[in-house]
Amino acid sequence: RAVDPDTLRPVPRGRPGLLLVRTAALALGYLAEDERWDAKRVGGWWSTGDIGVLHRDGGVSVLDREVDSLPHLSCLRTEDLLEERLPEALECVLLGAADGDPLPVVVTADGQLDPGAWKEATNGLPALREPAVLSWDDVPRTGTGKVRRAALARRLTGTGPAGTGRWT
Repeated sequence: RAVDPDTLRPVPRGRPGLLLVRTAALALGYLAEDERWDAKRVGGWWSTGDIGVLHRDGGVSVLDREVDSLPHLSCLRTEDLLEERLPEALECVLLGAADGDPLPVVVTADGQLDPGAWKEATNGLPALREPAVLSWDDVPRTGTGKVRRAALARRLTGTGPAGTGRWT
C-alpha cells in the first residue's frame, strides 16, 4: 500500500507514496528501540521507510528512502544512471540541499574525476551541483558498507538529510 507520508491516506496507483506492508513475516521489533519500532506501525501496517509507486500489474517500484527523497527526482535512479555513465565511479550518492540543487558525491578509486566525463554523464539530467569527488576511504559507512548519508551531508553541506527521517 502507498500512502501520503503526511496524511497517511492512500495515494492513487501510479503516484509516489510511502510504502506500507502487512505480513506475518515481520520482525518482532528493533533491539532496544521499542519507540522507534512502534512509530513505524500504522494501523496494522508497517512503514518500510521507502517512497515508491504501486503499478497496475501488482509490481512495486522503489524510488527512494523517505529520509533521502527529493521532490523533483529519484535519488536511486539518478545514482544508478550516473554510475552507468561514469565507469570510473565506484559509487554515486545524491545529497539533498536546502539551499538549491542536489549535491552529487562521486566516489572513485583515487578521488579524481574528469570534468568532461562529469558534463557528459549529467547530460539530460535535472540540475545538479558540481560533484564532490571522494575516494572510498573518505566516505563514512555503516558496518555493512552502506553510506552514512546524514553524516556525509553534515560533513559536506553542514546540514542533515533532505527528508524528514520520521519513517526510518
